[in-house]
Amino acid sequence: MKRKNDQSWKPLAHLLSACGIPWIWYLADFIFSLLISMVTVRLPQMTGAIMQGEIFDKGLLADYVGITVFSMLLAFFSTVFGSWISLHTDRVLRKKIWEHFLYLPMTVYQTYKPSSLISRITQDTSGISYGISSCIGVLTNTWTIFLMLKNVYRMSPRMVVSMAVVVPWLILVSVVTGRFAFRASCRTQERFSDFTAVIAERLSNIRGIRIHGEELTELEKGREAARRQYEAELYQARVNLFSQPFIYTSEAFLKALFLIYGGFLISRGELEAGEFITIYMYLEMLPVFAIQYIFAYQTLKETQGASMRAGQLLLEPAEDLQKGDSLETLCQDIRFQDVSFRYGDRPVLSRATFTVPAGTTTAIVGPSGSGKTTVLQLLERFFVPDEGCILLGEKEIGDFRLRDWRSRFRMVSQNSPLLSGSLLSNLVYGSRQSPSEGQIEAAARQACSYGFICQLPKKFQSETGEMGKRFSAGERQRLALTRALAQDPEVLLLDEAVCHLDPVHASEVQDHIREQRKCRSCVIVTHDMNAARQAGHIVVLDRGTVCGEGDHDTLYETCGTYRRLYDRQQAGNC
Repeated sequence: MKRKNDQSWKPLAHLLSACGIPWIWYLADFIFSLLISMVTVRLPQMTGAIMQGEIFDKGLLADYVGITVFSMLLAFFSTVFGSWISLHTDRVLRKKIWEHFLYLPMTVYQTYKPSSLISRITQDTSGISYGISSCIGVLTNTWTIFLMLKNVYRMSPRMVVSMAVVVPWLILVSVVTGRFAFRASCRTQERFSDFTAVIAERLSNIRGIRIHGEELTELEKGREAARRQYEAELYQARVNLFSQPFIYTSEAFLKALFLIYGGFLISRGELEAGEFITIYMYLEMLPVFAIQYIFAYQTLKETQGASMRAGQLLLEPAEDLQKGDSLETLCQDIRFQDVSFRYGDRPVLSRATFTVPAGTTTAIVGPSGSGKTTVLQLLERFFVPDEGCILLGEKEIGDFRLRDWRSRFRMVSQNSPLLSGSLLSNLVYGSRQSPSEGQIEAAARQACSYGFICQLPKKFQSETGEMGKRFSAGERQRLALTRALAQDPEVLLLDEAVCHLDPVHASEVQDHIREQRKCRSCVIVTHDMNAARQAGHIVVLDRGTVCGEGDHDTLYETCGTYRRLYDRQQAGNC
């Protein structure tokens, strides 16, 4: 069984390879860093020469000042350039992940909470650029240490041996603390994602919380999520604190070793005082560079943990909208043939076989939870049957291009949220060819939305607000109907499309839809048996199985489930 915090590099590697990281700019930053390293190593040599007695050498002093100024300018431009690259990398990563999210199959969204996916884009990607910069820093530090040791060896080979004693121990510390850092980062990212999901879900349902008077309950849940995040962040802080004693111990040990051993070599005449000053300046710098290995490894493990789930999502295959045969028109019957489907471990459809005739209205009826809405989602190819197949004529619908297929359908669901923006932008959303103003107005009249739109100050240019919450549920449903009718699809899918409307508007809208259904295929999911009766073809589902198919008269005589649903509603209307 795979561990939850599996320390695999594959998701991170895939994330870096798939997102178009500007490696050429990182190469330029690396070259900048190498130049800075060369200058950094040169300055202690010049300082040692000056302290050796060449302080009155004007050429040496001029070179020292020039190199110092040059190093400052290089450091400034390298910092600015590096910051720009990091910001650009963060933007590229977020853009790529968002693009991939848009094309992920719906099965992925059944596995992950959409609210938790927010942090995959906003939070998990923020440390990638820092991790890359840390890797460049490791390469630069390695080059710098090599130059230092080379110069020290030239002055005193014995000092090189003493300087190298502590390096293996520092590497060991980096590995141990890095593994702790990985686990801490995974825990922190997971708790942050959970906390984001809790807050996002509660804010989107704040009205229900107020109605049921559960403010205190939700307050406690929010506090609990915040407490878990705090504990994860506290654990990560403890891990970071854990490495500090090792760092300070290493630095103190290295300095003490050099001072004692260097003084001994000077007393024996094996080392000049100026050379010792140069080596001591390297001594001050070497722990800083060596310790960067620890921090770089920790950062890389944190980056690995932070990007693990985002990288795993990128490993999920996206839908290929262009693969398959072109589709000109839906002029043939659609047949479900022994279709079985389940959400996770919950079966929804079981060997369902029925036909959706072309050019007519098919009503799908049945008790709640019988799989009616799932049929519409399978028609739109949001999901693929676990068993069986769906045919257009004699050909499986999976053989057609997904973009061509979906462009033939428009669906109006029970909940019809709108996107932020103007009404007009929502009404033309998804159109292959933007409908004319006359078509939009005609569709608005048919959906009974034209009246309240005209009462708005800016009419069709009015803002919808987030998720269209400036409008009631009934108004949003009528706007969704307006959009579907204005785009004139070949197949109209209606999932309880008038359930939020009052009886007057519902009746008027159904009359208009009935007229529109005469020239196109239409599939309606409804509990309104009177509306189902007027359909040319009816499919009855019960517990995921098809228990009847035909017109009203046939089903009323032969299908007990249909007759029971119809009689119960008629009795309720009396």
